[in-house]
Amino acid sequence: MVNRPNPFASPERLRRLQVEITTHCTLSCAGCQRTIGRQRGTWTDSHMSADTLRTLLGHLPPADLLVLQGVGEPTLHPDLAGLIRLGRESGRFGVLSLNTNALAVPLEAYRAIRAAGLDHLSLSVDSLDDATARAVRAGSSVSELSRRIPSLVALFEGRITASIVLSRRNQAELGGLIEALVRLGVTTIEVQPLVAYDPATEPQVLGIAELRHAAATVTGLRGRLPGIALLLAAGMTPNGTRCRRPFHSAYVTVDGLMTPCCITDDADLLGRTSLIEQSYAEAWHAPPVAAWFADYFDREPPLCRGCGFNPRGKPDERLPELTEGRRLRRSGRHDEAIRLLRRAARRLPLADLLGELALASAGRGDPGAAGLLDVAMQLHEAPAPAHDLAGQLLPLGQFEPAVRLAMANLARHPGFETGWRDVVALLRQKGRAGGAALVALARQALQSHSMVGLVAAIEALVDCGEPDDALLTLANLLRVAGRADLARTLLEGLAARVPGDVGLLMALCVAQLEIVYQSEAEIETRRHAFLDRLAQVEAALETTDAAGRARAAGQIGQAKPFFLAYQGRDDVEPMRRWGRIVATLAASTEPPPLLPRPRRERIRVGFACAYFRPHSVSKLFGGWLGGLDRARFEIVGYDLSGRSDPPPLAAACDRFEVGPHSDPDWMRVIREDRLDVLIYPELGMDPVAVRLAARRLAPVQCVAWGHPVTSGLPEIDYFLSSALMEPDQADAHYSERLVRLPNLSVCYRPLPPEPPRRPLTRRDLGLSDQDVVYICCQSLFKYLPGFDDVFVRIAAQVERACFVFIEGMDATTTARFRQRLEAAFPGDAAARPYRLVPRIDHADFPAFLALGDVYLDSIGWSGGNTTLEAVAAGLPIVTHPTEMMRGRHSAAILTQAGLGDRVAADVDAYVALAVALGQSAEARGQFRQRLAEGRDRLYDDPAPVRALERFLISALVP
Repeated sequence: MVNRPNPFASPERLRRLQVEITTHCTLSCAGCQRTIGRQRGTWTDSHMSADTLRTLLGHLPPADLLVLQGVGEPTLHPDLAGLIRLGRESGRFGVLSLNTNALAVPLEAYRAIRAAGLDHLSLSVDSLDDATARAVRAGSSVSELSRRIPSLVALFEGRITASIVLSRRNQAELGGLIEALVRLGVTTIEVQPLVAYDPATEPQVLGIAELRHAAATVTGLRGRLPGIALLLAAGMTPNGTRCRRPFHSAYVTVDGLMTPCCITDDADLLGRTSLIEQSYAEAWHAPPVAAWFADYFDREPPLCRGCGFNPRGKPDERLPELTEGRRLRRSGRHDEAIRLLRRAARRLPLADLLGELALASAGRGDPGAAGLLDVAMQLHEAPAPAHDLAGQLLPLGQFEPAVRLAMANLARHPGFETGWRDVVALLRQKGRAGGAALVALARQALQSHSMVGLVAAIEALVDCGEPDDALLTLANLLRVAGRADLARTLLEGLAARVPGDVGLLMALCVAQLEIVYQSEAEIETRRHAFLDRLAQVEAALETTDAAGRARAAGQIGQAKPFFLAYQGRDDVEPMRRWGRIVATLAASTEPPPLLPRPRRERIRVGFACAYFRPHSVSKLFGGWLGGLDRARFEIVGYDLSGRSDPPPLAAACDRFEVGPHSDPDWMRVIREDRLDVLIYPELGMDPVAVRLAARRLAPVQCVAWGHPVTSGLPEIDYFLSSALMEPDQADAHYSERLVRLPNLSVCYRPLPPEPPRRPLTRRDLGLSDQDVVYICCQSLFKYLPGFDDVFVRIAAQVERACFVFIEGMDATTTARFRQRLEAAFPGDAAARPYRLVPRIDHADFPAFLALGDVYLDSIGWSGGNTTLEAVAAGLPIVTHPTEMMRGRHSAAILTQAGLGDRVAADVDAYVALAVALGQSAEARGQFRQRLAEGRDRLYDDPAPVRALERFLISALVP
């Protein structure tokens, strides 16, 4: 640089003064200067001293806004309150603010800095989606951030700005993120694009078209969110003017050095000019600073190109052929556009080239244009440009291809909320003709966990009057995906439209049940709602004609009260009532009477089940099929799963029938086999089994405890259970006659372990070797909220206790359970003693169990097969048997293994045993030794099979 005077006068007052008080941080944000520096080994963490800040404030001009923040997280400064007081007591600044990730320190620390004089808080929130947040702000916790934001809004009396840095990683979530922040109480939201400080970051920087799309999204939200200030950084609304920030804003590094603006901490750009040793006016005219401003006056520095705060903006002058080709296409000159684009093909980005060629081809009616456009869309890494390509088929009259391609784009980018809304709006225009596509879109949104798309599609379906059967199917899908609230909304609207429809009322009845509950009070509320709706079904059934009953029969097995049993209550009466409803509906399509049984030497026993392949049901009851005496019993298996390939257990049967079959075909096949006894290993999980079990297909029909709850069905005669698991009063828990088979009731053979897909370590699950790991691996709906305090009590007594749960089948269920854990452990997220880990493949499950120290059984719904696998892994087991058989499996397993003395008599004893095992490796070793000595008693037990044989013979005696 040439030494020359600064052509501009030093400002006497600044609009914004930003002082970097620390370079420490708890996160590793993608593209951040600190993250890049640490990766290169050039970054140093340090704090600014109070004396340095005092000197700087004396040298700097007054400012409307003082921001105590830079690249680091300011709340980590050990004397932040003192620094704020320095700024406040100087009397030279209008507003004191800082930018924070809101996660580094407890909420109490924010109360302290608020009391010290901080006026405003800017929150960095780039995503409220767990996966995206991990990608852009590694180390953040979405759940904790969501919990803290309302508290901070209240503490600062609304003086909070949420700052969103937009990149290709999170642009699809922009609309939903803004709406979520508004729901959390934020009323001012600023959106700025990511700036690339490193070549590795450049692929995530938004292009011009993407910036325009994002700006349009924000502009559209302004009309829908009155009273909310939505601010766009200058780079997102270019007006051709030069950036003026260097003239009215100042940025000072942690070392007291001056930089051109807040977008960079590179003090070398201004010759490392210190503001500790001289006043701002003196620094302004220092040769390096003056030279930089002179250069800035003459031309735009590289620093400013792509800056989110630079309003200049330029068309992309590098691609004139693309611009011209697009102009020709839009004017209808498709052949000319194609010729031009082909000539320039080597100079154009492939995605843009193929997109323009495809649209020009579509304009002249080429049949392969949609396929070419699909390829172009897939080449776009970001969803918005691809979505816009699909939309450009609409002016050409190609509605269906446009919708199909837009839906394919949403399948690749399910977080692209604008896309969901646009497609729903298009299908709305078709009225009822768009109903089938809306149902398909709703299914896709549900599978993709897009609540924005799902809610929009449901609202449109209701408005367009879609047929009730399609909406019923959708409601049942919502319910089992954890969105019973949305299912209820949909079904209540339908019920108002079609009053008295029994099938609809059945679906509405079971939709009263949640999968995971937040409290015991919620269980009672939802149970009462279920019982009220059950009475409505019974009343409607009384006045429904035969045709109406036949229609409602389609809901048998689809709308079923599976989750009622997970409330931890005695369900025999409501299940009896439900069973009578099902039986009445089944009678409307009842098959012909049973054929007489022929005389034969062997008793023919059928097993009907959808779970003959590796599953807890097949593991538990497979020994019955292989163990029955073939001289006296003939075994027939019916695989209801719909698969046509026979499973390994087929070899244990004399004959094995595979599907897929319709319900009438299954009924015909089973009746023609003229069984003596039909056994359902489970009733409650598989819908086909429930529909078959509602009919009389054999003289004697039984259900086993694969789903350990009474079926309630009048056509099921016996419930086959375990003598060790059932309490004395158990007969009253079943609508069937209870059969207590000895011991565990099963002839269990542990399967040889499969080789794990990959080595599994504690580090893979975020665990330390020093943690005392309590394995809590049951389905989340088995954990009742009334027992959450058990975890709190254990953690309070066991240093480094960590409870490891497995995520649910859907994101909603996992989120609801996580909310319960956060309520139980309200402290800092990083210190909470639990992990929710991704679902474990069955081949990896033994390796997962091996990472634990103690197996904590779920109270109220005990582990069965899982506990047997924990025994095989040698894990000490903590269990407490409850009133119903489903809460007593593990207690029976320990008793059978000779460890009945280790079964906790009550919850206090459960906690005491868990604590003792957690505190003592020696106690764990002793427990493991006893398991090793006793576990062979659990395997290949012939007594239950011999007792089952005796029962089968006696059940056929008139």
